[in-house]
Amino acid sequence: MTSLDLAATIRPIIATIRPIIATREISAVKKVTARELKNKTGEIIRKAREGEEFLITVRGKPAAAILPAEYLERKTANLRPPEEAWKDIEETLKKSSSKFETWREAIAWARKRA
Repeated sequence: MTSLDLAATIRPIIATIRPIIATREISAVKKVTARELKNKTGEIIRKAREGEEFLITVRGKPAAAILPAEYLERKTANLRPPEEAWKDIEETLKKSSSKFETWREAIAWARKRA
């Protein structure tokens, strides 16, 4: 899997999760330390399956989130397989012409725009 495939796969998932996390009240999400997660993994996973959300903290700072799998399943259900998406990208690239001869030229151009 190339980085383009990975980005195409992950981007919709991140776009889905960000608003979920941003709109949740922090009190609605149960905070769990990494140690608690280690000691109560089964219980936390069971509760996540039932719909609860957990914010995992390490030394008091947020480190990860455990959300019900259905959040991701709903958003990834309509995604095409990466191989199929990549074929479409390659076909489109073959049909188009590039104004750059090398990837270095493209990067230099992009950096000037930023």
